[in-house]
Amino acid sequence: MLKVIGGVPDGEYKAIASGTLPSGKPVVVNADGTVSAVAGSDAGLGSAQVLSASYLTAEIRVAYDANAGSYVIVYKDNGGDSGKGYVVAATLSGSTLTFGTPVKFIDSEVEAINIVYHEAAQKTVIVFSDDGAGKPGRGIVVTTTGTSVSLGAAGNMGTNVDSMTAVYDANAQKIVAAFRDRSNNTYGTAIVGTVSGTSISWGSKVVYNSAQSTRNVAVYDSSAQKVGIFYIYM
Repeated sequence: MLKVIGGVPDGEYKAIASGTLPSGKPVVVNADGTVSAVAGSDAGLGSAQVLSASYLTAEIRVAYDANAGSYVIVYKDNGGDSGKGYVVAATLSGSTLTFGTPVKFIDSEVEAINIVYHEAAQKTVIVFSDDGAGKPGRGIVVTTTGTSVSLGAAGNMGTNVDSMTAVYDANAQKIVAAFRDRSNNTYGTAIVGTVSGTSISWGSKVVYNSAQSTRNVAVYDSSAQKVGIFYIYM
């Protein structure tokens, strides 16, 4: 049964304030019966900044480049550029984000898109597939300085993919991509990417589920130093 402190018939309640109470903010009842403001309840938001002028920006993915101190964002432009892939960097000062100029990383429509920070190489890596030449899986190393980005050459996985995910394996210092392999009966398949400078190369693909696999998600387990792959079996 709840006990009402300082209740009055009209539904209002009286209590002794502990400290200054900001108007319109939530309060909590202390052990001694006084009330005080909820810690952190007055946290504010910075003003919104424009990432892209396109009115149909989609499939946004973000990674934090700890070396550059920048956020690196990839997306597809479904408005003014027919779903093509772009990357842009942003820096944070106080509560204000500043975006650089978006750079197109592929001149065809993107299907799957991810971005991963490679701690050892101190670069971000875009992992994606597109509708050009049979939907090949690819990777591109991004070098970031403040709000500026530069791109390495695209490294081709040598297979046609969709429903793709990617994660950084900190123990192996590799990028692990998992996907539905359209070149092999849509089986669930994984492949390892090695970054050297501004280039990425891919190893041999390995099937992890010999049936159609979709909604693939890869997660790095830092305790086991392994990558777990989760998927829907179809």
